[in-house]
Amino acid sequence: MASPAVKSRGAHPEDEGLASANQGAKTGASLGAKAGQVGTFTLASRLLGFLRWVVQAATVGSGAMAGAYSSANQIPNVFYEVVVGGALAGTVVPLLAGAIAHGQREKVRETASGLLGLTLAVLVPLALLMALFAEPLAQLLVTSDTRMGGDKAAIVYWGGSHQLVVAFLRMFALQIPLYGLGVVLTGVLQAYNRFTWPALAPIFSSLVVMLTYGIYGALIDAGHYAQAVLTLGWGTTAGVAALSLPLLWPVHRLGLGLRARLRLPAGTFTQLRSLAGAGIAALIAQQISVLTVVAVARRYGSAGTIAIYQYTQAIYVLPYAVLAVPLATVVYPQLAARLAAKHVSRETKDLIANSTALVTLAACVGSGALMLGAPVAQQVFGLITAVDYMGAALVAFAPGLVGYALIYQLTRVLYVLDAARSAALATCLGWLVVAGASWVFSANAKGSAVLVYLGVASSAGMSLAGVALALVLARRVGARALAPSLKIVALYLVVSAPALALAQLLDPTSALGVVGLLALALAVAGVIALGGVRLVPQSIKVLRSRKALAKTDQE
Repeated sequence: MASPAVKSRGAHPEDEGLASANQGAKTGASLGAKAGQVGTFTLASRLLGFLRWVVQAATVGSGAMAGAYSSANQIPNVFYEVVVGGALAGTVVPLLAGAIAHGQREKVRETASGLLGLTLAVLVPLALLMALFAEPLAQLLVTSDTRMGGDKAAIVYWGGSHQLVVAFLRMFALQIPLYGLGVVLTGVLQAYNRFTWPALAPIFSSLVVMLTYGIYGALIDAGHYAQAVLTLGWGTTAGVAALSLPLLWPVHRLGLGLRARLRLPAGTFTQLRSLAGAGIAALIAQQISVLTVVAVARRYGSAGTIAIYQYTQAIYVLPYAVLAVPLATVVYPQLAARLAAKHVSRETKDLIANSTALVTLAACVGSGALMLGAPVAQQVFGLITAVDYMGAALVAFAPGLVGYALIYQLTRVLYVLDAARSAALATCLGWLVVAGASWVFSANAKGSAVLVYLGVASSAGMSLAGVALALVLARRVGARALAPSLKIVALYLVVSAPALALAQLLDPTSALGVVGLLALALAVAGVIALGGVRLVPQSIKVLRSRKALAKTDQE
């Protein structure tokens, strides 16, 4: 049992409310433990994601059935990007965290119920429209029947690819509201500093989908074509359900008694509109950059450039997802709670500075290791398929990892500082620079070499976005908040540059070269990590702190 909080002289009401909310609560795990747990589950989820692609390739294949399946799946995936990456990403936590910290349980219930109701009110009709207009949608997505492969009998049974797409669209329609449900429930849990279930849900989803692929393959082999397609469609939707529905139990245990409603507490809708608008604007800019990169790769690259780009991206985002995002995620509710009173105390400024330094350190460690290990990654993937220029592309992408991580961290910090518009502008600037630079840098590229120029463009845009966000933060809370992060970036540059030059002397095609590169990557990561510990000890202490998390995190 934690001892009663002591009211200090001159304490701001924000701090008194936090202390009151924490009285009598058991001390939870440290920030480092929480982040480590989330990172571990994220890594497991990513590995299962790779395995899921392997199982899909082995069972669904790459013929007309796979084309119909993937084409139909694009529609709910777009809604997922809009809901998760846009309107609701980073929105739910700041709407709830302040009320949670100050014990305003009824306001938490009303806000969460309103978010749930409004989300479903928008997404359920969209799902019904998708099912109703599946025929015309299929006309836009229909794939050719010329590469039926081993699925020919099943496709003929269903009347061709068009009818398959129609069937899949109707089975996938339910995914749209399920995604929205999952995002809201995840936000509620994270606002209460409960991160385990949201981190586990993607693992459940991957397992369900892989099981679906296995059953589908067995049914196809047995000639049960109707059952096979129904299993593939509804099983994939069940995978989305596994991403969302398990979260109902931990939310139920919070005792909020959520009921979907179409009203929000006074003043909440304005905040929601501001945060959601900022998220959607950033998402649109990001999607413009993605489409531009694909167009550039198709125009200047070779036949396999897009596939190599996808493999490169999968490796690039791994350190971001496993190292940087967990740290930013677990500290976000505490920042939102502290800033709900619109007062930025010295303690809160320190938490902003130290948490940003931790995210920067994680990104620098990941970037350094990625740069040095890039040639080895190309050799490993090269055992499966041709991946020309992957290693050089990863080296070009790697510096941008720091800016990419800062986008995740600083947009959330600025959201709770009521600077959502500035955060959106800085983020949009970065993504649009990625798009423009991709065209400019790649103009004279040939074949898969275009990947290197895309990497340079990405690093330029992400770095610019990170700098712009940092400048906005400095204007809001003072330049002191950037000091720890600047020390880490300086260390990263000093260590990585000579190590990268040394790596050029090693041959990644030889066993000795591979060992040398891996050792160098580990050494660089270790030096940056240990150097960071020495340079910013106060930031590192946050990892061991239990007060850095609001003490409402009993599982």
